[in-house]
Amino acid sequence: MAPLVELAFDADTVSWEDNDVWGPDGVLAGLVTLKLRGQTILDSEHVGLNSSALSLLRALTQNHVAVASEAEAFDAPQPLFFCAGALANHCGVVHDFSVMRHADDVILSAFWDCEVPSNTVIQLPWLAWAEVVTEFASRVLERLPRVTPPIVSQDYREAYVATRDKLHTRLDDARERMRNSE
Repeated sequence: MAPLVELAFDADTVSWEDNDVWGPDGVLAGLVTLKLRGQTILDSEHVGLNSSALSLLRALTQNHVAVASEAEAFDAPQPLFFCAGALANHCGVVHDFSVMRHADDVILSAFWDCEVPSNTVIQLPWLAWAEVVTEFASRVLERLPRVTPPIVSQDYREAYVATRDKLHTRLDDARERMRNSE
């Protein structure tokens, strides 16, 4: 039987020290695959891993509403997955869906530019979803060096550090929320 949630990424190399692909704005690029109840939602989509981890963690603590149009996709401030071109979304390449907590479950719907029809609705135990999201974020955080990679331009170093710090804080908050849910 397939796991309820599978969320995996493949960064372009083994570690940041071995030349992970970093944009000059501090984005760690990678390919993400997401399966829910055996259904492929994302299939090796190229996204910014640090920004996606942040958005997914945010969706554990508050409901997330997916983008609903091309115009909205271009300027959506924090879709769940977006291009690896920037720490902030302004590229229009968005893979998104709504995440709504309902008691001990999470309901995922309104899929935008995913492998399933937009009207698909998937209900999962919140704790199963949260465990996979926090594991994903933890693995991404391990790839983000405390010292800003040299390729990151001076203009973006502050944003990179702020993103890394926010990811660390949200990961701690998510773990605490999970402990309180058990």
